[in-house]
Amino acid sequence: AWGRGYASAAARLTLERLRAAEVGEVVAMIHSRNARSMAVAERLGMRRAESYDTPRGQVAVCFRLEL
Repeated sequence: AWGRGYASAAARLTLERLRAAEVGEVVAMIHSRNARSMAVAERLGMRRAESYDTPRGQVAVCFRLEL
C-alpha cells in the first residue's frame, strides 16, 4: 500500500494528539536512505536538523517539529 498516504495520515493524527497533550517538540530519526519517510516528515512541516552515525555505521537523519 505504498503511496496511498497512510503514513502521512497516521502521523498527522499522532501530531494532533501530541498537541492536545501539550508536548512541545517532536523528533524523528530516519535512516538516511529512507527517502519516503523523509518526504513524510517534510510534508508534516518537520525540519531537517542534524545527522548521526549509528552504532552499526549507518547514517540517521534527525527531523524536528515544534508543536
